[in-house]
Amino acid sequence: PEQEKRSDCLVAAAASGKAAAGEEAGEESGAALAKTLQLGVFFGLWYLFNIYFNIYNKQVLKVFPFPINITTVQFAVGTTISLFMWATGILKRPKISGAQLLAILPLAIVHTMGNLFTNMSLGKVAVSFTHTIKAMEPFFSVLLSAMFLGEAAYSLGCFVSSSYCWWCGIGIYF
Repeated sequence: PEQEKRSDCLVAAAASGKAAAGEEAGEESGAALAKTLQLGVFFGLWYLFNIYFNIYNKQVLKVFPFPINITTVQFAVGTTISLFMWATGILKRPKISGAQLLAILPLAIVHTMGNLFTNMSLGKVAVSFTHTIKAMEPFFSVLLSAMFLGEAAYSLGCFVSSSYCWWCGIGIYF
């Protein structure tokens, strides 16, 4: 009888452990799904804000046809907002070493040039054409990060999914 009680306790403990493990696995898959949905929302917001950015800049460039000045003001405003948020504690200032800064610098230069060239193209061609070209930006961000930062952590799926955004962009405009 005592051995039966022990075995019943062991069975109950094992069942309890399996249930807890099942709950943890369910929570992990739920967290993964939430992160995937969050990433999808961020991609959607990036495209939405990008559309507004392009339309707004096209309107500004019709009145003030100086893309270098517009780009400079946009980066100055972004820098001011970032500094304000760091100074007030709204966002925590990232700690970046000199080596990290040197690794990031080429990407920052390419990003700045991308914004400048976007503003220049908006002054010359239709917004839809510029937006279609810019839709490939996620793909090139992944590619350039892998090249400049030497990160081989990107899978083929990452490249394919980022280029998929471009194909969707083409479908929207043509």
